Amino acid sequence: MAEYVYREIDIQPFRSGLSRLAIRKRLLLYFANEAPGEGKQNKASRYRYCVETMADGSTLWIVRPGRRNGNDFRIEVDGHRFGRSKTPKYEHIYDDLRLKRDANPKQYAKLVTLIDAVYTCTEFKPQQLVSIGKKFVDVGYPCDLIVGLIKWVLIEHDMNDWNTFGRDCAFYRNIPR
Repeated sequence: MAEYVYREIDIQPFRSGLSRLAIRKRLLLYFANEAPGEGKQNKASRYRYCVETMADGSTLWIVRPGRRNGNDFRIEVDGHRFGRSKTPKYEHIYDDLRLKRDANPKQYAKLVTLIDAVYTCTEFKPQQLVSIGKKFVDVGYPCDLIVGLIKWVLIEHDMNDWNTFGRDCAFYRNIPR
């Protein structure tokens, strides 16, 4: 696989509680300012946007172009591996959530409440996530990372399927309850 050069742009903080419309507008403004490419492979313009820094120092990026072009993007995490990749698949997220649910159902229910808040674009206090994360310190990935991944998967769906179902997608409906 060819090594590409990416322009890296930090767009943090990307705070919670923004509406779907506000999120879309903000991302579209960044995407609109990307330099046009001049062809394929090394002649394409490529971008990595730093969107979240986790408590453990790992970094969540959205990477463009995505697999479908247009407004889509890939999600990558520096500091964690998902199999052999830094790009998580839905199953990595689901598997992690199942581990957490099996380890501590009561705290998992609280985590799902925060996941649902992300889905509804409702702001919550970061301390809530820190508190729940302490209950899962040795179970899978950190809770703030999992919630961040879910947030950006939902945003990616909103960007690509804005006029249809957006974040009301199979990914969200399949989150273990």
